[in-house]
Amino acid sequence: MLINPFTLPVQRAGMSGLNFINYRPAPAGQERRKAMIAKAKKLVNEWHEAGRESFNKSYNRLDYDSYNEHKAIEKKKYINLDCRNSGMYMLDKTTGLIFAIKAYGVPNKKKCIGYIEELNGLDLAKRDHYYQS
Repeated sequence: MLINPFTLPVQRAGMSGLNFINYRPAPAGQERRKAMIAKAKKLVNEWHEAGRESFNKSYNRLDYDSYNEHKAIEKKKYINLDCRNSGMYMLDKTTGLIFAIKAYGVPNKKKCIGYIEELNGLDLAKRDHYYQS
C-alpha cells in the first residue's frame, strides 16, 4: 500500500485500526514565513544604509554599493544575513532570533544579537569592523 507523505495515521476514539487523514500545512505558516522574509529584507536594507557613511569615511576610494553588498538568503531553518560573500548573522525563522555565526551555516547560539522586531540596521552596522560612530 502506498502512503501519501501528507497523510498521517490517526487513532480515533471508538474505532479499531488506523484511519488516515490528509494533513496540509496551514496557510498561516506560509504567511508567517513570507512576513519573516520581508522583515529580514527590510533589516538588511537598513543595515546596508546604516553602514554607508562610516564606510565612506574609512574607504573613500571604494564604491560602497558594489564592494559591500548585504543580502538575505533563505535556507531551510534560517535566513542567512550576509555581507559580501561571507556570512555575518543567521535569523531563526521560527523564533525571530538573530545569532552571530560560528561558520557559514552554523549559528553561534551563545551570541544572540536579539529579536528581529527589536533590532534595526544600525544595531547590526555597529558590529561591523569598519563602523565609526
